[in-house]
Amino acid sequence: MINLLRYTGWLSILLLIQVLLLDQLALFGLISPYIYVFSLTILPVGLPAWLFMTLAFGYGLAYDAYTANWGYHALACTALAYIRPAWIRWYLLKSRYDDPGSIRLYNLGWARFTTFVTPLYTVHQFCLYFLESMSPSEIHWVLLRSLAGVFILVLCSLGLYSTLYGSSGPSK
Repeated sequence: MINLLRYTGWLSILLLIQVLLLDQLALFGLISPYIYVFSLTILPVGLPAWLFMTLAFGYGLAYDAYTANWGYHALACTALAYIRPAWIRWYLLKSRYDDPGSIRLYNLGWARFTTFVTPLYTVHQFCLYFLESMSPSEIHWVLLRSLAGVFILVLCSLGLYSTLYGSSGPSK
Protein backbone atom coordinates (compact mmCIF):
# COMPACT_ATOMS: atom_id res chain seq x y z
CA MET A 1 0.00 0.00 0.00
CA ILE A 2 2.83 2.38 0.88
CA ASN A 3 4.55 1.65 -2.45
CA LEU A 4 1.32 2.43 -4.30
CA LEU A 5 1.08 5.78 -2.49
CA ARG A 6 4.74 6.53 -3.24
CA TYR A 7 4.31 5.81 -6.97
CA THR A 8 1.08 7.81 -7.08
CA GLY A 9 2.92 10.67 -5.42
CA TRP A 10 5.71 10.50 -7.99
CA LEU A 11 3.23 10.45 -10.84
CA SER A 12 1.47 13.51 -9.44
CA ILE A 13 4.63 15.46 -8.59
CA LEU A 14 6.26 14.92 -11.97
CA LEU A 15 3.05 15.80 -13.78
CA LEU A 16 2.78 19.06 -11.82
CA ILE A 17 6.45 19.92 -12.45
CA GLN A 18 5.91 19.21 -16.13
CA VAL A 19 2.79 21.36 -16.41
CA LEU A 20 3.82 24.26 -14.21
CA LEU A 21 7.52 24.56 -15.01
CA LEU A 22 8.92 22.51 -17.86
CA ASP A 23 6.25 23.28 -20.43
CA GLN A 24 7.47 26.86 -20.29
CA LEU A 25 11.02 25.78 -21.22
CA ALA A 26 10.59 24.68 -24.81
CA LEU A 27 14.13 24.43 -26.12
CA PHE A 28 14.55 26.23 -29.44
CA GLY A 29 10.77 26.47 -29.56
CA LEU A 30 10.60 22.80 -30.58
CA ILE A 31 11.45 20.46 -27.75
CA SER A 32 10.06 20.37 -24.25
CA PRO A 33 11.71 18.06 -21.69
CA TYR A 34 8.84 15.65 -20.99
CA ILE A 35 10.09 14.28 -17.67
CA TYR A 36 6.63 13.09 -16.71
CA VAL A 37 7.48 10.00 -18.79
CA PHE A 38 10.16 9.08 -16.22
CA SER A 39 7.44 8.25 -13.72
CA LEU A 40 6.13 5.57 -16.09
CA THR A 41 9.54 3.91 -16.11
CA ILE A 42 9.80 3.70 -12.32
CA LEU A 43 6.50 1.87 -11.88
CA PRO A 44 6.94 -1.71 -10.62
CA VAL A 45 7.90 -4.28 -13.21
CA GLY A 46 5.44 -6.82 -11.83
CA LEU A 47 2.45 -4.61 -12.63
CA PRO A 48 0.00 -6.42 -14.95
CA ALA A 49 0.26 -5.16 -18.54
CA TRP A 50 -3.42 -4.21 -18.78
CA LEU A 51 -3.20 -2.16 -15.58
CA PHE A 52 0.00 -0.46 -16.69
CA MET A 53 -1.51 0.42 -20.08
CA THR A 54 -4.62 1.80 -18.40
CA LEU A 55 -2.51 3.90 -16.01
CA ALA A 56 -0.32 5.16 -18.85
CA PHE A 57 -3.34 6.10 -20.94
CA GLY A 58 -4.95 7.94 -18.02
CA TYR A 59 -1.68 9.65 -17.15
CA GLY A 60 -1.18 10.82 -20.75
CA LEU A 61 -4.79 11.93 -20.93
CA ALA A 62 -4.36 13.93 -17.71
CA TYR A 63 -1.39 15.71 -19.27
CA ASP A 64 -3.36 16.25 -22.47
CA ALA A 65 -6.12 17.88 -20.42
CA TYR A 66 -3.63 20.49 -19.18
CA THR A 67 -2.14 21.16 -22.60
CA ALA A 68 -5.33 20.93 -24.71
CA ASN A 69 -3.69 18.39 -27.04
CA TRP A 70 -6.34 15.74 -26.71
CA GLY A 71 -4.90 12.33 -27.35
CA TYR A 72 -1.28 13.01 -28.35
CA HIS A 73 0.32 12.23 -25.01
CA ALA A 74 -2.26 9.58 -24.16
CA LEU A 75 -1.38 7.65 -27.30
CA ALA A 76 2.37 8.13 -26.82
CA CYS A 77 2.19 6.93 -23.20
CA THR A 78 0.02 3.97 -24.21
CA ALA A 79 2.54 3.03 -26.92
CA LEU A 80 5.30 3.13 -24.30
CA ALA A 81 3.18 0.96 -21.99
CA TYR A 82 2.49 -1.49 -24.82
CA ILE A 83 6.20 -1.91 -25.61
CA ARG A 84 7.47 -2.00 -22.01
CA PRO A 85 6.51 -5.59 -21.00
CA ALA A 86 8.14 -7.07 -24.11
CA TRP A 87 11.19 -4.85 -23.62
CA ILE A 88 11.48 -5.94 -19.99
CA ARG A 89 11.30 -9.60 -20.96
CA TRP A 90 13.83 -9.23 -23.76
CA TYR A 91 16.30 -6.86 -22.14
CA LEU A 92 16.22 -7.43 -18.42
CA LEU A 93 15.40 -11.11 -18.21
CA LYS A 94 18.04 -11.99 -20.79
CA SER A 95 20.60 -10.08 -18.76
CA ARG A 96 20.94 -11.65 -15.36
CA TYR A 97 17.53 -11.64 -13.73
CA ASP A 98 15.52 -14.85 -13.51
CA ASP A 99 12.62 -13.46 -11.50
CA PRO A 100 10.86 -10.35 -12.84
CA GLY A 101 9.62 -9.61 -9.32
CA SER A 102 13.20 -9.07 -8.17
CA ILE A 103 13.98 -6.38 -10.76
CA ARG A 104 14.30 -2.95 -9.23
CA LEU A 105 15.60 0.13 -10.99
CA TYR A 106 18.10 0.84 -8.25
CA ASN A 107 19.66 -2.59 -8.93
CA LEU A 108 20.39 -1.60 -12.51
CA GLY A 109 22.88 1.20 -12.01
CA TRP A 110 22.89 4.31 -14.16
CA ALA A 111 24.40 2.72 -17.30
CA ARG A 112 21.92 -0.14 -17.47
CA PHE A 113 19.11 2.22 -16.52
CA THR A 114 20.05 4.42 -19.48
CA THR A 115 19.98 1.50 -21.91
CA PHE A 116 16.70 0.37 -20.37
CA VAL A 117 14.83 3.66 -20.79
CA THR A 118 16.26 4.89 -24.10
CA PRO A 119 14.14 2.63 -26.38
CA LEU A 120 11.04 3.36 -24.30
CA TYR A 121 11.63 7.10 -24.57
CA THR A 122 12.29 6.71 -28.30
CA VAL A 123 8.89 5.09 -28.83
CA HIS A 124 7.19 7.79 -26.77
CA GLN A 125 8.93 10.70 -28.48
CA PHE A 126 8.50 9.36 -32.01
CA CYS A 127 4.78 8.69 -31.48
CA LEU A 128 4.28 12.11 -29.95
CA TYR A 129 6.10 14.12 -32.60
CA PHE A 130 4.71 12.08 -35.49
CA LEU A 131 1.18 12.70 -34.23
CA GLU A 132 1.92 16.40 -33.92
CA SER A 133 3.19 16.68 -37.48
CA MET A 134 0.77 14.19 -39.09
CA SER A 135 2.80 14.46 -42.27
CA PRO A 136 5.09 11.75 -43.61
CA SER A 137 6.85 14.44 -45.65
CA GLU A 138 8.17 15.94 -42.40
CA ILE A 139 9.68 12.68 -41.18
CA HIS A 140 13.16 14.24 -41.01
CA TRP A 141 11.90 16.84 -38.50
CA VAL A 142 10.07 14.14 -36.56
CA LEU A 143 13.26 12.07 -36.32
CA LEU A 144 15.37 15.08 -35.36
CA ARG A 145 12.93 16.22 -32.68
CA SER A 146 12.56 12.64 -31.41
CA LEU A 147 16.31 12.12 -31.09
CA ALA A 148 16.80 15.47 -29.37
CA GLY A 149 13.84 14.75 -27.08
CA VAL A 150 15.23 11.33 -26.16
CA PHE A 151 18.64 12.84 -25.40
CA ILE A 152 17.09 15.47 -23.13
CA LEU A 153 14.82 12.90 -21.47
CA VAL A 154 17.72 10.57 -20.74
CA LEU A 155 19.74 13.41 -19.20
CA CYS A 156 16.80 14.52 -17.06
CA SER A 157 16.06 10.92 -16.08
CA LEU A 158 19.64 10.35 -14.99
CA GLY A 159 19.33 13.43 -12.80
CA LEU A 160 16.08 12.14 -11.32
CA TYR A 161 17.54 8.64 -10.98
CA SER A 162 20.56 9.93 -9.06
CA THR A 163 18.25 12.06 -6.90
CA LEU A 164 16.12 9.03 -6.08
CA TYR A 165 18.79 6.38 -5.68
CA GLY A 166 22.10 8.19 -5.33
CA SER A 167 25.15 7.00 -7.23
CA SER A 168 24.97 3.36 -6.16
CA GLY A 169 21.37 2.79 -5.11
CA PRO A 170 19.41 3.17 -1.90
CA SER A 171 20.99 2.44 1.43
CA LYS A 172 19.97 -0.86 2.92
